[in-house]
Parts: sequence; structure tokens; C-alpha cells
Amino acid sequence: MKKKILSMVVILSVVALATSFGFAGGPAPEQGSAKAAKGQPVVVKGKVTFVERVDRYFVRGENPPTDLIVLNPNQKFLGQLSKSGKIVTIQGRLEGGADLLFIEKVDGKPYRGE
Repeated sequence: MKKKILSMVVILSVVALATSFGFAGGPAPEQGSAKAAKGQPVVVKGKVTFVERVDRYFVRGENPPTDLIVLNPNQKFLGQLSKSGKIVTIQGRLEGGADLLFIEKVDGKPYRGE
């Protein structure tokens, strides 16, 4: 009786261990595809602001309401937008987190960060 219980415990432990390794990895990321290389695309309508305390530019979105950190700032261009207070439409992608924005276009025009 003891042998049966001991062997059953060993078998169940091996099955549980093998199953946990199978699920722990999850699906493998796609290698070499455009989706793996780029973040989630996003379009935000809002204002560009500069926060001196952190020395960073932010996009204060009105539609959708959000605050995003600009990863590729162009100091001259974003400085002018910040001072004007103009509402612009920004196209880009979220990189490495939900609040890190890589800008690709501003009001439909290509944008190039420094």
C-alpha cells in the first residue's frame, strides 16, 4: 500500500512539474516580424508640454485623455509647440510601456526626433 501511494505521489509530481514548465514560457515572440519590432500604434490629440523638474516633454492627451512621455524629443520643434499651447494630432507608437511614446507624425507631417 505504501509503495502504491509513494509511486503515485512521484508520478503526480513529475506530471505537475512537466505541465508547469510547458505553461510558464507562454507563446514564443515572433522573431523578425514588424509587429515584434514595433510597439502598439497610437493616435493622440492633445498638447505638448515641457516639465522642467524631470527635463522631459510630455503629450497631454485630450482624446484619449492620457499623459505620455516623449521618447524621441526634437527640442526645437517640441519647444515651439509647447509654448504655443496648440492642440495637435500625434501619431506614434507606445514603446516599452503604456506611457512611453515614440512620435512618428505630428498633424500628419513626418516627425524626426534628435
